[in-house]
Amino acid sequence: MKHLLLGLSVLLAGTALAVPVASAPATRAASSTACSASKAPAKKSPARRPSNGLTPAYRKLRALWHMAPPPAVRKKWLAEENPPLVIKPIHANVSFELRPDPETGTFGEEAMAAARAAFHWKADGSEHPIDERLLELLYRAVKRYKAPYVHLVSGYRNRNGRSSSRHNQGRAADVVLPGVGDAQLAAFFRRQGFVGVGLYPVSGFTHVDVRDRSYFWVDRSGPGQRGRERAILGQEAALADAKARKRGERPTPPYRFEGAENEEEVLAVAETPSSED
Repeated sequence: MKHLLLGLSVLLAGTALAVPVASAPATRAASSTACSASKAPAKKSPARRPSNGLTPAYRKLRALWHMAPPPAVRKKWLAEENPPLVIKPIHANVSFELRPDPETGTFGEEAMAAARAAFHWKADGSEHPIDERLLELLYRAVKRYKAPYVHLVSGYRNRNGRSSSRHNQGRAADVVLPGVGDAQLAAFFRRQGFVGVGLYPVSGFTHVDVRDRSYFWVDRSGPGQRGRERAILGQEAALADAKARKRGERPTPPYRFEGAENEEEVLAVAETPSSED
């Protein structure tokens, strides 16, 4: 009897111990399934704009601006006896041809009208007369680098409260020459004298304007960001003006903006060199 009771006790004990061991995996699986079912789908975080403002789309555009022109297009342009200044605004799918007078090299009324259209303010389509020397500088650049066209990133701007901006005055352009580095183009413009030249290595273009005293700067802000202008090459700017004067170049006088009542107000705008782009 003792042996029977002892055997029964061992059997019952073994059965009791075996039950939880066998059911544990099923219990954990059920628990895990319940937890998974109760969790809500994870929400995707909104894509953050890069700190430098360079979105993938902008990087692609910047690369396209700098891409060398097709050989056939360059060859055709170079074959012309009097090649035009071809301006391609980046915000419009159209090109504007400005042909200089073959004898004087200057731009006539028809070319100046085309320049106004090419430089128009993209926000409202408004136009403004464009300074002829600015166009001459662009033409010098395309001939120097054999660029059959110019990408115009920004021309005239019709912005209230910015009368001192040379973009507002029709005296400035932000440009890219296909196949030409921005630093290389900026160095060329600096040598012309009586110019404002800004290098924008992050946004990917060169600013050039005409003025009475040269001023150079670099700005590493990205597209849509606040400017980070830093003046550079002050002595080189003065030397470039001196050389330009010897060549017969003349400074562009201060702009007589609307509302200026006397000469002092006009000159006050030009007293302190800055980008004022």
